[in-house]
Amino acid sequence: MIDSKTRTTLIIAFGLMLIFILLLTSAGGYLLISGLQRVEDVVAQNVRKSELISDLRIAGRLRSLTLSQMLLMDDPIDRADEYDRFNAFGTEFIVARNALADSILSQQEKDIFEATSPLSIKIGLAQRKIIASIDEQDFLKGRDLQVAKSIPLQRQTDELFKQLQNLQRVETVNGVKEATEEFRGSLYILLSMALFILLAISVIGRFVVRYTGESERRLSKQKEQAETVLHSITDGVISCDVNRKVISINDAAENLTGLMHSSVKGFSLSSVLALEGIDWVTWDGNITPAICVNRNKARIPVEVSIHDVCDENGDIDSRVTVIKDITERTRAERALKIRQSELEKLVRRRTVELTAAKDLAEQANKTKTEFLSRMSHELRTPLNAILGFSQLLQLDYEKSLTLHQAKNLFEIETAGNHLLELINELLDLSRIESGKVEINNESIPLFEIVNECVKMVLPLAQERGLTIVNSLAENRVIISADKLRLKQVLLNILSNAIKYNYEKGSVYIDVPSIDSNFARLTIKDTGIGISDENRKRVFNDFERLSSHAGIEGSGIGLSVTRHLVEVMGGKIGVDNSVDDGCTFWIEFPIK
Repeated sequence: MIDSKTRTTLIIAFGLMLIFILLLTSAGGYLLISGLQRVEDVVAQNVRKSELISDLRIAGRLRSLTLSQMLLMDDPIDRADEYDRFNAFGTEFIVARNALADSILSQQEKDIFEATSPLSIKIGLAQRKIIASIDEQDFLKGRDLQVAKSIPLQRQTDELFKQLQNLQRVETVNGVKEATEEFRGSLYILLSMALFILLAISVIGRFVVRYTGESERRLSKQKEQAETVLHSITDGVISCDVNRKVISINDAAENLTGLMHSSVKGFSLSSVLALEGIDWVTWDGNITPAICVNRNKARIPVEVSIHDVCDENGDIDSRVTVIKDITERTRAERALKIRQSELEKLVRRRTVELTAAKDLAEQANKTKTEFLSRMSHELRTPLNAILGFSQLLQLDYEKSLTLHQAKNLFEIETAGNHLLELINELLDLSRIESGKVEINNESIPLFEIVNECVKMVLPLAQERGLTIVNSLAENRVIISADKLRLKQVLLNILSNAIKYNYEKGSVYIDVPSIDSNFARLTIKDTGIGISDENRKRVFNDFERLSSHAGIEGSGIGLSVTRHLVEVMGGKIGVDNSVDDGCTFWIEFPIK
């Protein structure tokens, strides 16, 4: 009979043993559950991220292809439909990108993902420019932008997303590897617990046996859960020992090889997984594309990688082979290449057609320029005679003219001078278009040249009761321009500011901005202004916009002005508010 002291000692020992066993069991169960949960989380996260990355790549490519299709379409309705598809793919791209940004990313994934942001912005800017070119009917420019900017940027972005996809596979394998290590650690804990149970079997008796049975059932259930997770992975997974003898394969691997798990255990990996394109002797195990030939001789494009699983001492314990079926991706890439080849052929054909049309247009423009030049010269000769004889008649003191004759003669001279001005503008335009205008840029004080022009137009302004406000500071800036042509430009703009102004209005001259390269001169009037629609056409050749009744013009003056400013290396534009006048601005290089 056991005395009370021994019984107490045994009870205490039993309690301590039981507590220790419970602690070990809880730790092992926690590690197993945590490992399984981690595998599930890693697989779910990586599958989701892989789907999002695939959506990004497909949406980006389809967006680029849709844009290329728009450049090749002649029908505006078809182009509008393609534009809707282009926007739809853009929306898909943004949704997938935002979802990926909200995912849990490793630092390496974040670095690659952030590297795609500036490329996506550049692609967006290039594509907006291409859309603008399409709206302007400048398809050649749009195709040049597509080939030179959009497509190379798209390829760079696609390569980065491909790297992200590769990282997903590596992380999946690493997750399985870590789960295996955790599973092994848990197994060691449970084995230690079983050893303690065996050593204490004489003390704890049937209670220890019962507890051991429950632990084994729990371990079996957790193992089943681990196998369920492994078989749910969409990529094929083959586990081998250090000698590449198959230990187990999951359901995806069975579908790829056409072999059952029970029939391949113990066989060599190379006999189970028949791959074309991989030398098992020299292959380093990195992710490599290959062709998997299954038992039914079906050829399946795959990506294969092998990862070593090490024990706690760093020794290789097993090897895991991951096989990803890339049939759909390969089919899509092949279709994409075929489509790209067709588009390139179509682009080349259309480029030849557009080049021929461009040459024809340039020849027609050259013919027009020659006609204007010859016609202007032919008209100016008899016109000079008309003006000369009208002036002689006015100077004929022997035969004085009647008031009616003098008025008619004045009208002849006025109309002749106006016609001569139009002919001179035509000559200027033809010289500019033919490249025969001579420009000699020199250093010119902007203050001085503006003052000279103001003095020349001041009588015309005074006739209409206008005030000219010149706010230029003396010797404020020196510009580079041709003095004669600059005068012609300024006089033309100042004359328009006076002619199209209201009675007793004002003309304001100023230099509101100067930077290291350009100085901007502004000439603002208080007249009727120009509508936004007309403002886009004001500098076009032969554009005659609606204005005050009685103000004559040919629509050539501002066109010549624009050409002269651009030939001198400057820029010209107009800002306005209807019924509040308009502001013409000219930018010239600073000397």
